[in-house]
Amino acid sequence: MAASRGAVVLKTVKKIVVQFCPFESNVRSTRDFLVLVGSEKAKATNINCEVTAEVKHNRSEPVIDITFSVGFATRQVGNRTKPNFILSVDDQGLICMKSQSTFKTTEIKFKLNEAFEETTADDRKTTTVVTLENGKLLQKQTWDGKETTLEREVTDGKLIATCKMGDVVAVRTYVKEA
Repeated sequence: MAASRGAVVLKTVKKIVVQFCPFESNVRSTRDFLVLVGSEKAKATNINCEVTAEVKHNRSEPVIDITFSVGFATRQVGNRTKPNFILSVDDQGLICMKSQSTFKTTEIKFKLNEAFEETTADDRKTTTVVTLENGKLLQKQTWDGKETTLEREVTDGKLIATCKMGDVVAVRTYVKEA
């Protein structure tokens, strides 16, 4: 789910359940969220998204539960996938990064320090810039006012890929095939 300047895109959302007690003082933002995702404009971005409000006088904290379209099986396959990572330079001097697995293959071609449009593995449309700093390949993706940084470096013969978005950090280690 993406939100930017009041616009909500529910493209990847399957279901939203909003629970709150209407008599508590801390429900203003929950109500605002419900109005936003229930708007005709938001609904038009995914007509199959189910939005449910459960209003109960039970003095409970507000809860927003979002279920994304990517199912359990798909997440498990993605988590267990061991992709091959191929880095090359073509005839025109473009750098090519390809992540290849039986599940999904993605590829980008770029020149260092030049912005380009990228469609990511999770189908985000980003403006991306790749730089080389202190021996590390840094890939900065921006979209909808958000930013992700992917840092790739070779350490002890392994490629360490670190993805950062806000306070969330994910690390994947690639080992060279014999």
